[in-house]
Amino acid sequence: EADIAKKRTLEESLNILPSLFSDKAMSIYDELIQEGMERGRAEGIEKGRAEGIEKIILNAFDYGIALDLIGAITGENLEKIEAVLKKNGRK
Repeated sequence: EADIAKKRTLEESLNILPSLFSDKAMSIYDELIQEGMERGRAEGIEKGRAEGIEKIILNAFDYGIALDLIGAITGENLEKIEAVLKKNGRK
């Protein structure tokens, strides 16, 4: 009888395993999706910020604002400002 009880317990355990692995796999999948969404959101925010700063630099330059003042407004250094202007055909 002890062998039958052990066998039943083993069979029951084996029946439970697929659902445990499935639940864990879904949990890992959900975590990866969430991490990917957060990373994408952060990258999108950074890209939007960089594009916004570039637009401010170009508009300020077009309005004749001095480069040092553009730097004070945007927080960017002179080299970055000049690189943006050159990239966009302003210098």
